[in-house]
Amino acid sequence: MELRHLRYFKTVAEELHFGRASKKLNMAQPPLSKQIKQLEEELGVKLFDRTRPQIRLTRAGQEFLSRIHSIFDDVETAVRETQKIEQGKKGHLTIGFSVSASYELLPKIIREYQLKYPEVDLDLRELTTVEQVEALRKEEIQVGFLRTPIDQEMIETQVLHNEKFLIALPEDHPSSVEKVSVLGDLRNESFIMFPRKMGPSNYDEIIALCRNSGFSPNITLEVSQIQTIVNLVASGLGIAVLPESVKIAQRSGVVYRPLRETTGFDIAVAWRRNNNSLLVQNFLSITKMCCF
Repeated sequence: MELRHLRYFKTVAEELHFGRASKKLNMAQPPLSKQIKQLEEELGVKLFDRTRPQIRLTRAGQEFLSRIHSIFDDVETAVRETQKIEQGKKGHLTIGFSVSASYELLPKIIREYQLKYPEVDLDLRELTTVEQVEALRKEEIQVGFLRTPIDQEMIETQVLHNEKFLIALPEDHPSSVEKVSVLGDLRNESFIMFPRKMGPSNYDEIIALCRNSGFSPNITLEVSQIQTIVNLVASGLGIAVLPESVKIAQRSGVVYRPLRETTGFDIAVAWRRNNNSLLVQNFLSITKMCCF
């Protein structure tokens, strides 16, 4: 028994007329009658009562019709859902992001993406740039929001935003009253920083900024979570050079001041060069729409 046999039966059962059914199916009437006869023989039941001028469904035929309606509903649903997956409108997308992308950039993109593609499940993972590069390489994530530059031929990037560094100070710090901080004036302070392994390029840039200002920073604490760094600054345990997006998350006891010396860093969206799935391409389209 094939799906086409069920379609033939369903059409005849709905029309209760072989002539009309054959026209609807774009086939001649004799082959249609033959196919229905073969279906009845295969099932071992009479589906139609042909003893009257107008054919009617037998009780067995009525039951069979009620059952196959659900089959066709399931087939239509399967076709529709399969097409959505192929078109990138349904599926599962795993996205990595660095903390600096999580304050403003990423929420805006996710909001727009979910409005257009509500049936795609998103898995968001906070990862360092180094971790995202490795996760992209292993295909553990499909898209990343990370800091450039990165040196991986297999990974494509598109710069979305340039973010500057600022200085986070305890609110009672003497320099908190200044509109712009000069890094050289803070040479004697205790610095709280991310471990270098979490973002070598940005760590090195902060060190270079300090050295260009005539000193090497006195790093007294290294902390992996940016919110913890902010909390430690608020407690008066040191100062920190952080991405400017952190100021969106207000924390009492801390003031943020722009740095005169900083040139900033680029945040980019990244994906594997050979990943051409529409699921990924649709997400990249929304990302570029939101940023340009």
